Parts: sequence; C-alpha cells; structure tokens
Amino acid sequence: MKSPAEILEKRYKKDIFRRGEISQLADFEQRAGYNRRARHEVQQNKSAQREYDRNLLRVIAVGGLMALSAVFIGKNIIDSKRETPGTKANVPASLERTLPSGK
Repeated sequence: MKSPAEILEKRYKKDIFRRGEISQLADFEQRAGYNRRARHEVQQNKSAQREYDRNLLRVIAVGGLMALSAVFIGKNIIDSKRETPGTKANVPASLERTLPSGK
C-alpha cells in the first residue's frame, strides 16, 4: 500500500507532466530523490539504534546472571566451610565423610 506522500508525489508529477513543465518535473524528481534518501537514512539510523539497544540489554542481562551465579556459588562455598556439629572447622561436610572416623 502506498503512503500518502507517494500518492501526492504521483499526482504532482502527472500534473506537471500535463502542463508540459519538464524542467520543473526534473527539479521535483531531484528533490523527491533527495527526500527518499534522507528517509532511508533515518530508517537505517533507527534500526541501528534498536540493534544497539537490544545488544546492550543482552549484555546487561548476561552480566546480571553472572553476578547472581557468583553470589550463589560464593554462598555455597561459605556454607560448606561453616562448622557443623561433629565436624572440624574449615572442612567441608563432603570431605568429612571421606576422612577415617577413628583418627
């Protein structure tokens, strides 16, 4: 479907052509071409900005997940080093089971 600007452009070209003002038609086409290129550049800039925003959000999300996983890993390490009843200090519970019980 054509935009209103394209419809008006086509009507204006037909009107100029009917009147026989060829030089004016050339000027109009030159300006219209410039406007088309300018619109295309604006569209490219918008899509580049969207892509940049998307990538930035991705980086922030990955960084947040890494920080969250580091917190949980650190918490697990601290919990495993904590002294529990029947174990020696700084010995993880998983290693305590492998130590000989008589020594």
